Amino acid sequence: MCLTSLVSWLLPSWQYLALVSCVPSALAFAYWWYLPESPRWLLSQGRIHECATILLNVARINGKKDVYRTQLESDLYILWNLQEKEVSLREATRYPKLRLRALILFFMGACSYLCYGMVFLGITVLSSNYFLSHFVVSISELPSNALGWTCTHFLGRRFTCISTFLITAALVAAAPFCRHDKWVMLAMVAFIRLFCTQLIYVVYVQCTEIFPTPIRSTGLAWLIVCGLATMISTPFLLHSGIGEDFPWWLLLALMLLCAFLGTFLPETIGLPLPQSFQDAEDLGSGRPLRVWIHHWNQHRFVPTSSQEEKYQELRKLSLTSPDELKRMSCNEMTKMSR
Repeated sequence: MCLTSLVSWLLPSWQYLALVSCVPSALAFAYWWYLPESPRWLLSQGRIHECATILLNVARINGKKDVYRTQLESDLYILWNLQEKEVSLREATRYPKLRLRALILFFMGACSYLCYGMVFLGITVLSSNYFLSHFVVSISELPSNALGWTCTHFLGRRFTCISTFLITAALVAAAPFCRHDKWVMLAMVAFIRLFCTQLIYVVYVQCTEIFPTPIRSTGLAWLIVCGLATMISTPFLLHSGIGEDFPWWLLLALMLLCAFLGTFLPETIGLPLPQSFQDAEDLGSGRPLRVWIHHWNQHRFVPTSSQEEKYQELRKLSLTSPDELKRMSCNEMTKMSR
């Protein structure tokens, strides 16, 4: 984003700008031949040996020396026999809490993308120097992911989500009153860009930690679809003719609504990812809203998963050799786990 301002200033034609902008994407696509396959996907396809090879390489890079192929393949084969089949997102509608949380996440994602789109596409503060304006607003986005990670890691997911929406709402409410000074307005827009980009990061984190394993990737994909679909409406809202300040007041209402809806999401810091739909439904139990759960007290609020006892029993199977595991049927393994 920052380099785009410099490149557009140097190149006199938009055709050259479009051509140069395609070069990084082409180089990134070439990385496809060097990128290893997803271990989770290999496991879902039953390709145990290839999955173990990649995980062993990860262990080697991380300096883990007590990982052995035989033991790892035994554990992977157990997981492969017990994993739930990939199901549709509609399966989540059978669980009331998970259904509500999914709708909230999709709405929050849509509002975050809408805020980003309005700031990115529709606001030119320095009309005399569009390139400088674009550069300042773009460079303000750089620390957003680092700031989002730091806040979610130490302050908790729910607190970071609600507080970031409230901070963005305050900045949006103040923006219409800063039009008299272009540099103040530019700083205000830069901070809005920073926090709305952080919002996208935080919502992504919550999405991956709230949806259960069978629909985690599907839920994240639909979150992105909702966000990009809402972002399409940005030009229509900016040129609605209702008023120059209408986009700001609309964003203010949406940010405040999202902050309120964030109270219905569970605090997931320190919790294992939900593996089943029932785990996702029970997620956050024993973590009331009135208690601020963060990095320094999360150990006091770690409920046991409904599947924990079963997985502890299944750990006993890890002593079995891979060849013997392959001779066992899924029903036999299930009986051993009960």
